[in-house]
Amino acid sequence: MFTETYVLLQTFLKMRFYYFILFLMLFAFSSFSQDTDSMFVVMKDKAYNGYRNEAREIGHNILSIEKNNDVSLLIARTFMWDSNFDSAMVYLDRVLLTKSTYYDALDAKLDLLYWKDDYEQGLLVVNFSLEHHREDENFILKKVKFLNSLNRKEEAILVLQHALIVNTSSLRLRERLYELMPETFKNKISINYTLDHFSKVLVPWHYANIQYARSTKLLGTVVARMNYANRFKTNGIQAELDAYPTLSKYHYAYFNIGYGGSGIFPAWRGGTDIYQKLPNAFEMALGFRYLNFSSSNVMIYTAYFGKYVGNYWLGVRTFITPSNNNKTSLSGTFLVRKYFEDDQNYVGLRVGYGVSPDNKNNIYYNLQSKNMRLEYNKTFQKRWVMNVSLNGEMQEYVVDNNRFVFTSDITIGRRF
Repeated sequence: MFTETYVLLQTFLKMRFYYFILFLMLFAFSSFSQDTDSMFVVMKDKAYNGYRNEAREIGHNILSIEKNNDVSLLIARTFMWDSNFDSAMVYLDRVLLTKSTYYDALDAKLDLLYWKDDYEQGLLVVNFSLEHHREDENFILKKVKFLNSLNRKEEAILVLQHALIVNTSSLRLRERLYELMPETFKNKISINYTLDHFSKVLVPWHYANIQYARSTKLLGTVVARMNYANRFKTNGIQAELDAYPTLSKYHYAYFNIGYGGSGIFPAWRGGTDIYQKLPNAFEMALGFRYLNFSSSNVMIYTAYFGKYVGNYWLGVRTFITPSNNNKTSLSGTFLVRKYFEDDQNYVGLRVGYGVSPDNKNNIYYNLQSKNMRLEYNKTFQKRWVMNVSLNGEMQEYVVDNNRFVFTSDITIGRRF
């Protein structure tokens, strides 16, 4: 009897001991869990307030205690914010290796591939993501971004149109489709009218043109233009052709050729610019303009230097015109534009000294002037484009004699 009681007591004590150990283990696990949760809160605070090295250090401490996908993803995000894409990819792939369809990891990887301009790989990943997260609006918009960056705009529009069949009430998808549509317009037809008022000597000049522009793969945008002018009570016409081909990833060009059938336009005109894209949103160009009049030929050399600063474009262009009497004419222009929602909506200011051969309304290339131009370009209903400008110029019409010229200009175009 005593022996049985002793055995029962021993068994009871052992069970109490085991329960005690189990309690301690559960308590320790709970403490660790609560501790890592609070550490993760601190980590997020550090990461989102710019202390990314400290955030990563906390994250590594958490991962030494437990495996945590959210911590790994946040470490990856901090590396992405520092443009350390290789390190970020290590952590993202580590998460996706254990859970290939994890939404947040796929979302982060797509952002990483977009930021590092790996659009082809990004398209593969987003297609995989949509197979497992069908009709997800965020992934659809990311697919549109990759297609758009690959210049596959028609496909991007089809993706949005299909998505809107399923989700007709999505405002984000509808707005993106509305934004993207103008980028697929390959054609534009426009008309222009310009009026010059002179303070001395001359009656007003009239200038007008109609032009058709088309976007092509080989020559970039090609523009065919017919110009009309009435100057000195004489009418004249001129035909022109422009092209803006892309030569390489860092080079593009401008080419122009024109023929005029009367003396108020050059008999022939031509010119070119070769543009070079530079680091930090700078660009430069060198080129020339050639003007053939019945009594003389004019060769003009030009150089341009510009930079994009946020929504602003700043540029300086100079024209150098040698002459037979070894007296070189120099003119220059400073330009600034502020862009709004896209490159078709802006306001601009141009201040110049001397005469620009790119101003089709000028026919005096050896006399001096000081001028200022204000312009406003605006789209309506995505398809219509209007440009309005006002120009004031103090112009030398004969040596040491000046007059003021006020120019108003309006252009209306439609894209399709």
